[in-house]
Amino acid sequence: MAANEIQATALQCWSSLQLNYGVNACTIMSMMSEQLLPSACEVDIVGVLAMYALQLASGTPSALVDWNNNYAGDPDKCVFFHCKQGFEHHVAMTRAHVADVLKEAFETYLGWETYQHPG
Repeated sequence: MAANEIQATALQCWSSLQLNYGVNACTIMSMMSEQLLPSACEVDIVGVLAMYALQLASGTPSALVDWNNNYAGDPDKCVFFHCKQGFEHHVAMTRAHVADVLKEAFETYLGWETYQHPG
């Protein structure tokens, strides 16, 4: 990645990396993201762009997780897990509080309508 100045990756992970290299894709992508080289699974280009935006805004690693809002019908809880019941599930997140600055940047400089969950 350094030799080619690659800032982020989105990998075809299931089951290519396991079959061809004998490694778990989640482990590799987590290690890369911890080094501020965000990496998304399932070739999720939008997901890795969101991870990169979070990283640039916070200066800290970001993650791509599987969001399933199916915690026993409770709308205020969710399960971060893989592909429960086929819902759209990827969401980028960081531990930093950068929602306000990203919303401002996306709307002001890119002209994107942005939803910010209250809370």
